[in-house]
Amino acid sequence: MDELVSLIPDSAPEPVRSGEISMGHARALINVDKIDQQLYIFDEIKTKGLSVRQTEHLVRNLYREKEAKQHTGPTLPEGYKKVEDRLASHFSTRVKLRHSKNGSGQITFDYYSPEELNKLLDQMNVRID
Repeated sequence: MDELVSLIPDSAPEPVRSGEISMGHARALINVDKIDQQLYIFDEIKTKGLSVRQTEHLVRNLYREKEAKQHTGPTLPEGYKKVEDRLASHFSTRVKLRHSKNGSGQITFDYYSPEELNKLLDQMNVRID
């Protein structure tokens, strides 16, 4: 069990131990290689009460999307992928980084509720009056 727990996002081990998600959910999560996707799936499990089968289906769909994108567009250089993963881990949400050859780019943060948006804004020290 400790081996599985150590492979899922930092926010997930306690819920596995406390029974908030099952070991079946954890097994589905360890098959996801990107931290932002793990965090997204973990959030979906918690907020929507996904079953293990639904979680496995979500993981399969993410990889189908990933395979389709690999055939259509350029991949992000490894260094930028690490930045993307670190941002996703830090902000606990899905982050997409786009980088062009001329050095410009975009960072996109996903949020799934007004509360999550407010949490992101707080983490960025952005105040809306």
